[in-house]
Amino acid sequence: FKDYTHNVELVDTIRPVLTACPSNIVAYTGPNCTANVTWTPPTASDNCTAFTLTSNFNSGSTFSPGVTTIVYTVTDAVGLSSTCSFTVTVLDTLAPQATASNPTVYLAANGQVVVPIVSTVNAVDPCGQAVTYSVNNNPATSRTYTCDSLGSRVVIVRVCDNNNNCRLVSSIVTVLDTIKPVVNTKQNIVIYLSGGSSSSAGLNVSQVDSNSTDNCGIASRTLSQTLFNCNNVGRTSSKNRTNSIYQFKDYTHNVELVDTIRPVLTACPSNIVAYTGPNCTANVTWTPP
Repeated sequence: FKDYTHNVELVDTIRPVLTACPSNIVAYTGPNCTANVTWTPPTASDNCTAFTLTSNFNSGSTFSPGVTTIVYTVTDAVGLSSTCSFTVTVLDTLAPQATASNPTVYLAANGQVVVPIVSTVNAVDPCGQAVTYSVNNNPATSRTYTCDSLGSRVVIVRVCDNNNNCRLVSSIVTVLDTIKPVVNTKQNIVIYLSGGSSSSAGLNVSQVDSNSTDNCGIASRTLSQTLFNCNNVGRTSSKNRTNSIYQFKDYTHNVELVDTIRPVLTACPSNIVAYTGPNCTANVTWTPP
């Protein structure tokens, strides 16, 4: 017999196997807008036992909102490999952080003030998203207040992020009118004394005021003096007070009081006839008028 030696090449064509690959995972953000996610890694096996198992993320990793694909790869000694994958979806469930700023605002000369919503509520999203505002279910970036809004009122603002996480905030807006009325008066006002023993002259607002205005309308007009007598003849002053809802303004103007009534003499004596005495004169008496 004769022996003969020859070479035999043994080739491994069996890929390693991954089993029990995790299912897709849904997680929710915590206070810092991330989620710590854990899972059981898949099981790897190979017909020749020698292999390595790698992944782009490990169990217990921290994820931000969004979808991340996790890929596991098993590679055997001859370079054959298999993969499995699943997704980790992190949902943002954190509402924006918002606090009321309770502003005090002031009406302008046109009787209005436009207040940005961001001046009413301070808001920030923990996940860094942009926030939107609405009032009474209507999107709003600002609100206009008028004279009808004077005083304090509660405004409920809804603050939402892009994932529709929302928070309601109640803010108190105080609207003030600090603009005094604009007082306009007529010039060269002349009034005349009446006749009689108690001679006097009256003055009313319509004789003095000349279309005074106010950003919130005129509530009342008054004069400091409306009745004059002989003691006031000549130029005198009267103070005109114009009131709006919350403000008033005093304005001093000159009034000229003119006396056009001539003085009166009554009971004037009648003509008198007298006769001379011894010295050729007459001593005559009468009652003055």
